[in-house]
Amino acid sequence: MFGYFRQAGVLRLVLQAVDLAFIAVAPFSGGEIAYTGWKILTTLVVPAIVPILFFGTLLDVLMNLVFRADSDDAARRKRHLNNLLVDLLLLAGLLVAWVPYFLTLGS
Repeated sequence: MFGYFRQAGVLRLVLQAVDLAFIAVAPFSGGEIAYTGWKILTTLVVPAIVPILFFGTLLDVLMNLVFRADSDDAARRKRHLNNLLVDLLLLAGLLVAWVPYFLTLGS
């Protein structure tokens, strides 16, 4: 487990930590949109950043696929596969957590 943190890299770990934080905030985003106070973060700011974060994580998935296909070393291929699996898991979490919120915006 800690080996993953050592090999993943700082930027990837920050991206994944923000993914996790936004997944955790999703249950607090429902209801009325707030224009004042702390509730503005969960009803306006975070939902505006979620699509950007989603596509940034998709870009990381793509780059892991490219680097994995280009690598001849088995250890590097395994590392990129691990990164890829964690990113896909986080993408699924973002979808499950935030799609209901975005569906309620249309109604």
